[in-house]
Amino acid sequence: MKVTPIGRKVLIKDRQPQEFFPGTDIINPNTSKDYMADVIAIGQDVTSVKVGDIVKYAEYAEGVSMKHDGKNHQLINVDTILAIVEM
Repeated sequence: MKVTPIGRKVLIKDRQPQEFFPGTDIINPNTSKDYMADVIAIGQDVTSVKVGDIVKYAEYAEGVSMKHDGKNHQLINVDTILAIVEM
């Protein structure tokens, strides 16, 4: 399945997977998270990041969770990306 975000949206995959309560899709809120992700796809109006970038995004970024290639991803607004991280 190919996902192409619309407008200023970015599809990201967290670098540190979230922990779920066993046997559920409920995220354990006690999981520490660093809010860093890989950029998987970008919308046509996004110029500040590119596919393959590692980004730091806002803790309270409003996004839509979705499965892509069997893994959890988020579709967020590019304005909630705080920085591009070089490792």
